[in-house]
Amino acid sequence: IREEALAAEQAVDQSHTEPCGTIRVACPVTLAQTTVGELMPQFLLRYPQVTVDMRVSNRAVDLIDEGFDVALRVRNTLDDSGSMVVKQLGNSITLLVAGPAQVTRQGMPERPQDLARFDTVAMTAMNGRTQWQLIGPSAASVTVQPSPRLVADDLPTLKMAVLQGIGIGWMPESMCRDEIDRGALVRVLPDWTLPLGIVHAVFPSRRGLVPAVRKFLDFLGENLRG
Repeated sequence: IREEALAAEQAVDQSHTEPCGTIRVACPVTLAQTTVGELMPQFLLRYPQVTVDMRVSNRAVDLIDEGFDVALRVRNTLDDSGSMVVKQLGNSITLLVAGPAQVTRQGMPERPQDLARFDTVAMTAMNGRTQWQLIGPSAASVTVQPSPRLVADDLPTLKMAVLQGIGIGWMPESMCRDEIDRGALVRVLPDWTLPLGIVHAVFPSRRGLVPAVRKFLDFLGENLRG
C-alpha cells in the first residue's frame, strides 16, 4: 500500500511536467528485432527526458523481484498474470515464406500436409520437436511436423537462410513484407497463417501510474495497433 501511495504521489508530481526517468523493459527477442527496436529511437526523440533500459531475452522474468516496470509479450492468448495489469497493444501476423530459388527447385506446396516433403527452417522448439499449427479458410486448423534443415533461436539467421533458398520458414509479417513486395520472398500457402499473436504489456499496477511508463505504453499501442 505504501508503494502504491508513493507511486501515486510521484504521478501527481509529474503530471504537469514532461515525462522523465528510466523505464526498465523486458522484451522478447523476436519482438525487439522486428518492431520494438525500430520504434525506440522515435520514442526517445519524442520524450528526451526519458531513458529506456531494455533487456532482450526470451526468458520469463519476475517483474517485482527483478525490478522491471514493463514486460512485453507475444502470445496466442492474453496472460492471466494475477496481480499484474495486462494491456493489449496490437497483433502479430505470421506468414509462411520461401525464397524464389527454393520455389524453382522444389515447387510450392498445395496444402499444409505437403510441407513434410519440403525443405524448411524453424525456430528452436522447447521440446526439440518442430510443430506448426496453421489456420486456414473457415478457421480450419491443421498441425504439421516438418523436419527442418536449419534450426536456430534467431529469426534474422533463419531469414537469411530462407532468402537464399534453404527452406520454407515462418516470419512475422513486419519482418518480411518488404521482401515479399519486391519479390525476394514468396508467400507459401497464402490462405494459411500461424495463429494470430497478441502483443501485450504486463506491468504492476503501481508502475502504470508513472507518466513515463504510461507514455511508453501509449506510444507502443499507437504504433503496434493492427
